[in-house]
Amino acid sequence: MPPGRWVRTDGRGAIFIRELPGPAETARTVVLLHGLGATSGLQFAPTMNQLSEHFRVVAVDMRSTVSRLADGRSGLLDNVAEDVAAALDYCDVTSAV
Repeated sequence: MPPGRWVRTDGRGAIFIRELPGPAETARTVVLLHGLGATSGLQFAPTMNQLSEHFRVVAVDMRSTVSRLADGRSGLLDNVAEDVAAALDYCDVTSAV
């Protein structure tokens, strides 16, 4: 399992991500979104390394698990798409599967 890190985003607070670079800089990016009651570490531990043999992998933990809004509130499914977009912007991802 790759180590995770907190990333600060403009106006969205801290978002926790795990990232693997893939086989080449030109590798397509796969974004992994965990289900309710899980984290990227719990849900994707068995597959992240396998996927990284072919793709760059970015896994975003939803704020219901570890991430928080800038004002400290958590939100179960509020603004999930915006959080993922902010995390991908931080990682300089312009296109993903």
